Amino acid sequence: MCASYPCRFLLKVSRCLVVRAFPNLRALRIHRCGSFTSTEAACWESLDSVEGPVEFFEQWSPTCHIPHVSISSRLAKPHFDTPSSATMYELKPTLCLIRKASPVALTLLIMADPGLTDSFWIPLTKCTPRLRSLEIRLYTFPEGDVMPRLFACKLLEQAPSVRCVSLSFTSCRRYFPHDTKTTAWKVVGARTCRKLERITEALEEDVQRRIIAPDFDPRTSL
Repeated sequence: MCASYPCRFLLKVSRCLVVRAFPNLRALRIHRCGSFTSTEAACWESLDSVEGPVEFFEQWSPTCHIPHVSISSRLAKPHFDTPSSATMYELKPTLCLIRKASPVALTLLIMADPGLTDSFWIPLTKCTPRLRSLEIRLYTFPEGDVMPRLFACKLLEQAPSVRCVSLSFTSCRRYFPHDTKTTAWKVVGARTCRKLERITEALEEDVQRRIIAPDFDPRTSL
């Protein structure tokens, strides 16, 4: 009796070939990234969403507005020998991607490092004038203490277009399971008098869907 086993294939193709094969692609998700040649300049005319590691975006620069951008790499990871310090080289290509894509919804995984305020968070708010939904998973150091609402309020001070903030806090402890806590708010009120209103996880997905819709109106959609 012969047993059959599923087969897995590693398919390596050029970006130009993928663009030609799927010209009407709307959502692009990259799990692993190889290297492209410098002549591969092909790109889709438009995309609804893109998700991938920062290594992919270092080699591929979008030429169109992308409503939903998701960075799957954990940014500003701490060095193994000095856990309190972080690697910063990924921040520049991330900001470059966000600036060119000008997303309406943005998802990030990043360390909760106060030192990133000037090098990342302030530049981020300046290059995202269209941003309405911000979903962040913050990885905290074992000795760190981040207050979710205070963090969200500081973001809103710099990003007046944001209408929904979702924060997940994960503790980076080497020998213990990660503890994840999620908090989400919708932003209500006029530009000069905005405030955070806590929403449940069940309601969060619906709020985000309405916020990123093309016909979004803050007076009626929230």
